[in-house]
Amino acid sequence: MADFKQAFIQLNFNEGKYVNDPDDSGGETYKGISRDKNPKWKGWAIIDSLRKQVGFPDSLGSNLELPVLHEHFFNLEYWFPMKGNSITSQSVALSIFDFGANVGIVTSIQFAQNVVGTHADVHSISSGHNTTTGLLPERKWL
Repeated sequence: MADFKQAFIQLNFNEGKYVNDPDDSGGETYKGISRDKNPKWKGWAIIDSLRKQVGFPDSLGSNLELPVLHEHFFNLEYWFPMKGNSITSQSVALSIFDFGANVGIVTSIQFAQNVVGTHADVHSISSGHNTTTGLLPERKWL
């Protein structure tokens, strides 16, 4: 089965660092988390407080809470809805996961399912609904 930690290490490498390029349609982004798309993510409050300090954005690397919030965000909002732990191929899971960080996890899952000739249950994907347990994860916008 695919492993979140391995996929997250690669995603973290691919997504880089903090960017606030006015010419980038993604807007202000921290390692793949767009403020425009995820304004309630708790990491933005930390980033906003560090923005006022000398050495920003390099100072983000010394904050111990941001990496934890970053990892939890991608686990809850991307890996869990795509049921990454149930995918047998690490490379397939990474492709869906990494592509999802750029286009949205629902689009990424639909694309992957289209490739293999099946159809996505969009409601269960977009809600993060676990069809095995019937439970929804508690979302606190980590």
